[in-house]
Amino acid sequence: MDKKELYNSINQHLESIDDSLKTLAWVQSATLSMNKEDDTNDVPEDALVYSNAEDALPYNNDIKREQDGE
Repeated sequence: MDKKELYNSINQHLESIDDSLKTLAWVQSATLSMNKEDDTNDVPEDALVYSNAEDALPYNNDIKREQDGE
């Protein structure tokens, strides 16, 4: 592998890591937005990810209790 190929390979990995970090930051921002106390939600609906696992989120049981009217 010559220097140019090595550079391109490293650059691709760094771009992938950068994209992952940007996605992680965006998801964290969306999560914080959803947890605002004033119940405003500026996160687009298609950005929300739902899980069927009851223990996927620490506050999932609280959400279920609120939905059940408790």
